[in-house]
This record gives sequence, structure tokens and C-alpha cells, in this order.
Amino acid sequence: MSVDNKTKQHWGWSRWLWILFAAFIALLIAGTAYLHRIGLVGSGYISQMVCVEHFYNGRSADETRETFFGGYDSRLGLISHNVDEAEKTVSAGIGPLGRSRAVFFDGFGCVIERGPLPDLPSLPSIEPSPLPIGNPEALGFDERELNQALDDIIGSKDGHSAILVMREGQIVAERYADGYDAAHVFPSASMAKSVTATMIAAAIQDGLVDINNPAPIPEWSGEDDLRSQITWKHLLEMQSGLEFGDGDYRDPFGNVPVMNVLKHSAAEFAINKPLLHEPGTVFEYSTGTSNILQHALRNALEDEGLSYHQFGLNQIFEPLGMSSFMFVPDSAGDFIGGSTAYASAHDWAKLGQLYLQDGKWDGEQVLPENWLEYVSTPNQHSDRAHSAQIWLNLPGIDDREASFPSVPEDALMFWGHGGQFVVMIPSLDMLIVHLGWDPEMPMDKVFGRILGSLEKNT
Repeated sequence: MSVDNKTKQHWGWSRWLWILFAAFIALLIAGTAYLHRIGLVGSGYISQMVCVEHFYNGRSADETRETFFGGYDSRLGLISHNVDEAEKTVSAGIGPLGRSRAVFFDGFGCVIERGPLPDLPSLPSIEPSPLPIGNPEALGFDERELNQALDDIIGSKDGHSAILVMREGQIVAERYADGYDAAHVFPSASMAKSVTATMIAAAIQDGLVDINNPAPIPEWSGEDDLRSQITWKHLLEMQSGLEFGDGDYRDPFGNVPVMNVLKHSAAEFAINKPLLHEPGTVFEYSTGTSNILQHALRNALEDEGLSYHQFGLNQIFEPLGMSSFMFVPDSAGDFIGGSTAYASAHDWAKLGQLYLQDGKWDGEQVLPENWLEYVSTPNQHSDRAHSAQIWLNLPGIDDREASFPSVPEDALMFWGHGGQFVVMIPSLDMLIVHLGWDPEMPMDKVFGRILGSLEKNT
């Protein structure tokens, strides 16, 4: 073989070695970037949940992780955590990758630190008001059958943490799984959307918001920006037309994880989405619109010189004696209106009872007196499944079955991922609170079993 051929062969092998080396480095960089993204999202969720459960409920970090994340996504097992008792923070990550830290704020929950933390006021404590206890038999239940139903549901250990049943404004039964009690604060998941709607309703009652007016979002105020046509009502009914669908919550590149966990301002992420449809013409279930609503409410209140962070407390939670309620803000200070609130089972029940009483509490009209009628009316494009940040139980136009066939069709629901429910049934003057954590939970059987304990002549 000539020298020239040997040289060519040498450089040929060298070239392939360099190509392989470059490919290896590219894969290493891509893999590291992917792990970093998984770490950021997963550690954000883990640090926040562990922080709340540990510093508010006194649960261990390992117990919390097993309850909320065990078996949910194997990638979360890569993430380690650290609880700082002195600083009241929880940090987590995959070694040096994807680090997140959640910081405890009394009365607000735990804020994921993404940039500068918000300047939050010191909230006054709320005096709790007990819910009255009723006699199940006098309120139309077969007491033995009701108690057996709740015992069986909680005893199944299928992710059911708390169940509370009320009728005519009185508690008729409640049960808690081991490790939980009436003082425990439970995460809302998407029930927070209904709390956001309730805050908007209180602002309407006070003359601070007209839902037919454009939402006060400065980023949409450009002369040729069609988003300026988006009203409060469009956002409440999830018919804004914005390019925002929730997608897969486990996708670290999906809208909801990016918005709620990675961004300094969750609302800003959704606000900056382009318009795909004319406002009011398409329904799209959207956590982003709930976060935008909180930002719009903040703008409206602060323009009037009012405290955004104390508005819900002053107008809703304090009048109802909801002493456990916490709405968690993002690093920009906006409440994460689509997913992140906490309350005890009793306080979730109070909010539901406020709806059954058409917005009136102790003789005071907290919400507009027609609010129950409004939220019981399906919006135009959701196939009768949704109203204003609240789910309905109506069958669809084209033979779609009601979400829960065992429940009367007039029911309306606060509904959160994993089994968080406040089911209000006006025709029975009754509500059911269910709190737990299992995305596959057969809730129709749960509700049907409870409703089956009503006497036939009810």
C-alpha cells in the first residue's frame, strides 16, 4: 500500500472517529438538557408539594412524595430533595441539574422561586366558623347505609383521603383516611379555577368588574391587536380564542408545566399566546385563562387602590370563616388561579354551600344573587359540559353521556385532577366533598354509593 493510500485511510478513520465523538458530545448535551428540563419541572412540583405538606400539615417529605408522586411518573424518582427547617424551604433537583426551591409564606403556601420572590403582605388570621351538624335520618338518609358507604370508600385505600357530605347546610357525615383529619389542608388542583371564578364574582358584586368588558391586560391594548376584544366573560367561559390548550400534564415541555412551574409569571406566559380564533367562538379547556383572570383581577383591584392579595380573604374567606384557605402565588405575586390553592374539607364545603345558597352567607350577599343561575348555564361551545370555570353534569347535544350518570343532571362541580371534587346538587340541597389522589379513581361509583343512601322518598 502506498504512503498516499495509508494517509488517506488514516484520515478516513480519523474523520469517522471525530464524527462519532461529535455525535457523542451532541447526545451528551441533549441528554443533559433533557434531564435539566425534567429536573426543573419535577423538582418544582415536588419542592412545592413537600413544602406545603411538611410546613402546614406536618407530613414527612417521603410520605408526601409517595402519596402524590409514587407511581405517577418514573422520571420523578431521579429527583432528590432537601428540607431546610430553619429557612422553611424545600429544594430539589437531579444533582446539580434542574434545581428548584419552594419558599414557605405564612397564609399563602409555598412559592416556587423563579427569579425575585413577591413582596407579600402579612395576612390577618381568620376566625374559623364551624359548620352545623345535622341528623342524617332527619335529612333523608339511611344513616347505617350512609356510614357503611363512607367506611367502604375510605377503607378501600384507593387514594380516597377525605369525604364530607352536607344537606340543607348541615354536615351529615365525614370520613378521613389514616394520616388525615378535619384540620388537614388539601390541594385543589383545578378546583382553584372555580375559586378564581368566585373571586371574580365577588368583584362583580362590589361593582369592580363588568364581565362584558374587555379584560384589563395592557399587553393586548395595541391598536391592531384583536386580543383586545377578549372580555372577562370569554376568559371565564374558556372561550378566549387564545392558542392555549392544557395538553399532557406530564410533558415537561407542555403548556401547563412550563407556565406554572418554570415561569416567573404564569399569567404572562398565557397572555403572550397568539389568538387562533375569534373570541367567543371556540371552547378550549385552559388553565392559562384562569391564570390570566387572576392577573386581570389584580390589575382591576390595584387600579382602584385595593389590595389584591387580601381581596379574597376580605370578601369571601373571612365572611365564611374559611380559616384554612390558602391561594398560592407565583414569583410575580399573581395567584396561580388555575391549579394551586389549599383548604380543609370543611372549608371546601363552605365554598360549595355558598353556591347552593345563591351567593348569600349569614344574610350577606357575597356573590351576585344570579351567580348560581349563570354558572349553571353551559357556555355556548362546550357541549353543555362547562360554564364559567365550573363543570356541569349535563349530557351532551349529540348523545354524550353526563360525566357522572349516578349524579343528578343539575349538579355543578369544582373538579380537580386526581380526585378533588366539590359536587353541588341544587335539586337535593346537597353537596359532596371528595379529596384524594388517584387520576384513575372511579368517581361515579363513589358518588352513586353516597347518593344511594338517600331514602327513596327524598
